[in-house]
Amino acid sequence: YLLTAFCDGCSDESYADPRPHGETMLRRVGLTAALLRVPSRRTVTMTVKGPDNEWTVDAPPGRRLHIALKDDGVEMECSCGGQQACSTCHVILSEELFKALPEAEDEELDMLDIAADVRKTSRLACALKVHPSMEGETLTLPDEVKDYW
Repeated sequence: YLLTAFCDGCSDESYADPRPHGETMLRRVGLTAALLRVPSRRTVTMTVKGPDNEWTVDAPPGRRLHIALKDDGVEMECSCGGQQACSTCHVILSEELFKALPEAEDEELDMLDIAADVRKTSRLACALKVHPSMEGETLTLPDEVKDYW
């Protein structure tokens, strides 16, 4: 970050990272968070239900979903490491969420064709990024997964 500005809340000039000073300082110096590429502090909170457990996941938009789930303790194997080459990160979405997300590409659809317990709203977590439309949603893990990796 290339920013030098005086913040009323600080005793000296603030260099480099404007995040602790918030939007007010950015407006005062005529810059926007997008221009500075300041990552949003906002997270998306969702619930993940498994056959035997339930987790609350908080993740920033844009983060790979399978990584966000695993980082928050969701018991998901993801054998292929996120390469869409297995179906162990299979999740089932609500109809509304399914429609709000970008369509699955052929690679993902090929893996879902051979996955266990597939529903019409099934997706692979490794093919998705955390999206604001996931806020407050419940993602369901299937009762059974098959590991083709």
